[in-house]
Amino acid sequence: MIKKENTTKLMSLEETFVSYKEARGFALKLQLLDEVDWRRYTRGKLKGYISMPPNIPKNPHIIYKNKGWVSYNDFLRTKTSLRKLDGENSWLSYEEARGFVRQLKLKGQVEWKLYAQGKLEGYPPIPIGIPKNPFNVYRNKGWINIADFLGTNHVKGKVNEKYAESWLPFEEARLFTKNLKLQNISEWRLYTKGELDGYEPRPINIPRTPEFIYRNCGWIGFKDFLGIDKVHKRYFGRDIKNWLPFEEARKFVRQLKLKGHKEWRLYAKGKLDEYEPRPNNIPKTPNFVYKDCGWIGFHDFLGIEKKK
Repeated sequence: MIKKENTTKLMSLEETFVSYKEARGFALKLQLLDEVDWRRYTRGKLKGYISMPPNIPKNPHIIYKNKGWVSYNDFLRTKTSLRKLDGENSWLSYEEARGFVRQLKLKGQVEWKLYAQGKLEGYPPIPIGIPKNPFNVYRNKGWINIADFLGTNHVKGKVNEKYAESWLPFEEARLFTKNLKLQNISEWRLYTKGELDGYEPRPINIPRTPEFIYRNCGWIGFKDFLGIDKVHKRYFGRDIKNWLPFEEARKFVRQLKLKGHKEWRLYAKGKLDEYEPRPNNIPKTPNFVYKDCGWIGFHDFLGIEKKK
């Protein structure tokens, strides 16, 4: 027989916890494997998980007895995907998910993929409440890019622009850029570097080289992207969308067997007699066009030995 004072104590304790449904919902999002994992989690011995909330009981089988409790398998739902049962409501909010993931201190997208697949040594399985493809789930719910999600979006003081999924759709980026009222490409270059007085830093989801990011997504040219009347031919004598990809252009140029930068300049201007005119899809200034797309130097582009 339970003493009255113990019963009163238990009732008082129960009042401090959330309902069974809420507690179970929280537990499901942890995606723990079994009761053993639950015990380790409640003791703070599972790396990578948020701290145990004070309103979630460590012994739910006692607190929720006769209040919905079935078993730990049911409480943790270890054999069923919450995503399939509850749809979008299974995921944590973007801010909660990002906060959790940043605590993992993952170094980049490679480690994220391993972690999401349960293959990153020293880390527990990804909780059910955290999607393996956060870009798709949070695309219109706060998502910026994978670097921001992991907390690695600044490397040596510079924005990490490695991930294509970070960028705004072309139409939105163009609208944003037109509102800047920049006068020419020179101002755009200064703006992207944060060197144009009177302007806020460039948002992380606006690419520095939109001509490549949006190449097949509506790109026409800087005249259209910036909303200006003229684009100096120094930058784009032809529409940049016509340029060959870097690897193809380099392969073509190496076959020319040019001996150095001087011969390249003559060839680019059509002044090398023994050669056919330069194709329209090979730029005169590959060092500018392919700056962020694989460019190393003219020695690499021409296929010649670098001078020491």
